[in-house]
Amino acid sequence: MKTTISNIKSYPTAVKSKTTFPSSVPLSRTGYSAIPMTDEKVNSFASIFCPYYLQNYGVQYDHESHRWCYKHKNPSTLLIKGFFSGDYWIAVPPTWYVRQAFIDIDNPLTTPDESVRKALNFSDSELLTMSSPGYKKEGRTHQMFFPRYKGNFMTLKLLQDSLGPSVKSIGAELFPRGRRLFRVPCGLNQHILDENGNPLRLSPEEFMYYCDKIDPYEITDKITHQTSFLPELYDNTTDPYADRIVFSHDARLLEKHGLQGSPGRHDACLTLARFYIRNNITPDNAIRIIRRWLRKKHNGYSKEINAGRWWKVDNEIVDIVSWAYENCPPSFLPDSLHNLQSGLVTPEDVRFSADVFRGDWINIKRTIALLQYCRPRKFFPWIYIPFNVWDKIASRDHYVEYKNTLSKKGIIINSRTDYSVGHYPKSFRIALPKSFSPPITYDGRAATDLKSLLLNTYGSSLNAVAAMNINRKTAWRIFRRS
Repeated sequence: MKTTISNIKSYPTAVKSKTTFPSSVPLSRTGYSAIPMTDEKVNSFASIFCPYYLQNYGVQYDHESHRWCYKHKNPSTLLIKGFFSGDYWIAVPPTWYVRQAFIDIDNPLTTPDESVRKALNFSDSELLTMSSPGYKKEGRTHQMFFPRYKGNFMTLKLLQDSLGPSVKSIGAELFPRGRRLFRVPCGLNQHILDENGNPLRLSPEEFMYYCDKIDPYEITDKITHQTSFLPELYDNTTDPYADRIVFSHDARLLEKHGLQGSPGRHDACLTLARFYIRNNITPDNAIRIIRRWLRKKHNGYSKEINAGRWWKVDNEIVDIVSWAYENCPPSFLPDSLHNLQSGLVTPEDVRFSADVFRGDWINIKRTIALLQYCRPRKFFPWIYIPFNVWDKIASRDHYVEYKNTLSKKGIIINSRTDYSVGHYPKSFRIALPKSFSPPITYDGRAATDLKSLLLNTYGSSLNAVAAMNINRKTAWRIFRRS
């Protein structure tokens, strides 16, 4: 159902476009009621559109000047009240998790509302059209919606990577975006538009009411094209468990063929930097590899390189790699496990460990720890396991013996030596068991406690003890000792 005035009758003070306020109710410059709002209602509005924890904001007194006065302090209740009175406009920076998003349409002739709905597969109840301060003169509008990813708030990065290209293709802009400030709705000359494009003179309370009526825009049901950051939207025929680590095919092509066009150098370096993060390559080595790759395979597609300004290119590589390592951790989706890289195991992994080393609790425990480390890295043909990881799995006096045992049982298929200064870590081919179950988690985190893993896998301590064939003393230490 389309979210319009005619469809919402339960709100007693809903005002139609042709309705006027009683003469006894004074109006502010915004056209809203000038009766002061309570602090509770102001705080409710601010919690959604202008959170108090933000470190800066912008104030504008004349929208035609396009000039903003930047304030490096937190928003306040007095700021919001002055905003409602129409004294100025407010713009705020984006938050990490996006509660609401806006499509900024500056030219309605080239970007009509229908093209927005068609490009992103919007239903009428998922989009709310509002006027911009330049609506009367140029017809500018803002389309507000509430994006969600599997019912959760989306990260800013995921929002731009998934919806940004489609919005850009129709000649509009998607906000929030980067660190750019965006105008807070419900200000002067910012009204909800009815079906005929007429502004509705609603109070802030009524504006919040209509916002609550907007249905969430679930991206998993709407997006029909796959992007490199959304592998979980599509079935994996080899392993139904949703893989969190992105294996970049584009990076492989760039490594082999080099730059393919201009501009494109910055995007190519960022793609490679992300790819090297997922291959456990340090930032210094990533910078060295990208510099060497760019010198060999730039293919003449960079103006800076053709002009011989390698100092500038090298500095930009350092900036790109540093940014990638700070902002692109191995998992960044909103529903990803917080401790993904430190431990992830499925019930099949626990059963596999118990079956292979039945009766040997020490090696069962070691194998579970090994699979916890290897499971998130299963996409790599060679899993890099440094000495400090082996030392945690099995003490330094026993890990060589344990590796030999794994080789005899066929768990370690092959190994190779990656030489580096001072030490000789190794990469391994690990025969991981096939897993068709989701990982064992607790409260959004991968379970790492052995007791929790065993109870989740076998259902009870008696079944776990029988499956592992361990003695009573060991079982008491696992399940009963506090």
